[in-house]
Amino acid sequence: MNLKKLEVKIQTITENDEFKFDVENIYTHLNLLYSNLIKKVAQFNLIEYEVYSIKEESLDLFNNRKSRSLLKINCNRLEKFLEEEREFTKQIVLNLIEEILVNQDLYDLLVEELPSLEKIITYMNSDNECEYELADIMEWFEDWLDCIEPEDILDGLIFTILNNQFNEIYETDIFPNMKK
Repeated sequence: MNLKKLEVKIQTITENDEFKFDVENIYTHLNLLYSNLIKKVAQFNLIEYEVYSIKEESLDLFNNRKSRSLLKINCNRLEKFLEEEREFTKQIVLNLIEEILVNQDLYDLLVEELPSLEKIITYMNSDNECEYELADIMEWFEDWLDCIEPEDILDGLIFTILNNQFNEIYETDIFPNMKK
């Protein structure tokens, strides 16, 4: 396993040259990386909703059109800014999840933490006519990230949460189609 190559790949994805693997604490580093980024997406989801709610609920507080218009314009700008930041962070998370699927070194490090992923990879690599592809998995995670909330992310359990998502993909999308 080439940890330096994996470290550089993760630095590139996250645009963080300071990210370093410590061989003794590699799992802890990965756990924190995934957890912090997924939490950030969840926080952006919540804040975006709060700004939208403030805009909708506050319009009636202003008597003149100019004040209402200013509130609307400024909230719309803030919503757009938050959306752009959320999308940027979400794309980093999606790239990191995809990296687990395509990078054998990272997969090998995390396979024990993500046993449901192993079932998916085994199915996708089987001789069966696999109708489920990498793009389908990434679409699932994109939808999940669009609705995740901060309270959904429990400290230290990010790989359990990701494994649950992989298991749900397997149980709802792949396994039922295997029986056909």
